[in-house]
Amino acid sequence: MNELETLQWRRLRVHGVDRLDYLQGQLTQDIATMGPHRSLLLQPSGEVLSDLEVLVENDYIDLIVPDSLAADVLARVQRFVLRVDVTLEDLGTASPGRGIETLVADAWPSSFEWALGLPPHSYGQRVVDKTVSFSKGCFTGQELVGRADARGATMPWRFIAGVGGDLEAVAVLLQDAGPQGPQGVTSRSSHGGSIHWRGVVHRSFEPSSLTALGAELTYLA
Repeated sequence: MNELETLQWRRLRVHGVDRLDYLQGQLTQDIATMGPHRSLLLQPSGEVLSDLEVLVENDYIDLIVPDSLAADVLARVQRFVLRVDVTLEDLGTASPGRGIETLVADAWPSSFEWALGLPPHSYGQRVVDKTVSFSKGCFTGQELVGRADARGATMPWRFIAGVGGDLEAVAVLLQDAGPQGPQGVTSRSSHGGSIHWRGVVHRSFEPSSLTALGAELTYLA
């Protein structure tokens, strides 16, 4: 079972005169102002690779990313650096603005959930509203995300968070709903004297079924 307390973050620094324009075309959020900003980095096919905290300074832009996803983020951002003045530097361990306690309190996805490679709307409209700008111009993966947003599409797999209950029984319950896929408990945390858990369920999952296990739903995308 993945423990949220094991999470760490890493700081990637972006240099070069084209850094802002380049990142505007890669990140989902409008970062034209100083920030900080909350954004997503998508695969060209529209799935989330990671979330990021974006800090825009006068001479550089810092990206605070989950440590376990940092290598993939760095490779993905560098992938389209062609004929532009952009360089990336790995500065090592960082302290995020959104730490573990905030992740738990806000029922915000962690790197354990981002690593599943689901589209943004699988994590809920709340996440989309806080991380995606549909007015700033094009970004990689925008077409599929914009289409889902315009249609109000219900994703087959949905991020879920809850507290309490027998964790093994909760995991079985999440896994048994719907066809085979990425469902199940993905991470947990001991916070405020309670066990907080998060995972992914199929859209056919019935949240009221948690009550019989002594578990309480705190978020369902």
